[in-house]
Amino acid sequence: MFDEEEDDFDLKSEMREGLVVSDARGGGYAVSLGGKHVGRASSMEEALKNALEVLEREKYFPNIFYVNDHGNVELLSVRAKKRAGKIVGVSWKVIRGWV
Repeated sequence: MFDEEEDDFDLKSEMREGLVVSDARGGGYAVSLGGKHVGRASSMEEALKNALEVLEREKYFPNIFYVNDHGNVELLSVRAKKRAGKIVGVSWKVIRGWV
């Protein structure tokens, strides 16, 4: 079924400007922001935690995407778990996906 909302979402543009966590060669996860590499992590939680720290420092809050090793893309909703103002963990859920 056709969904008008899908037609309005420019995935390529959003990913170019957004934060992308992807499966890295050799294991782990690579993180990029605005097309520039900003880090690498051994777990998805660590990648998202580090990513949120970068976003808070930059005071920039774009969409966050996950790209798996098959190229499938998921738009994520990510929440920081804070203790004394410091990010100590994250939780996330998939909002939308593209194959």
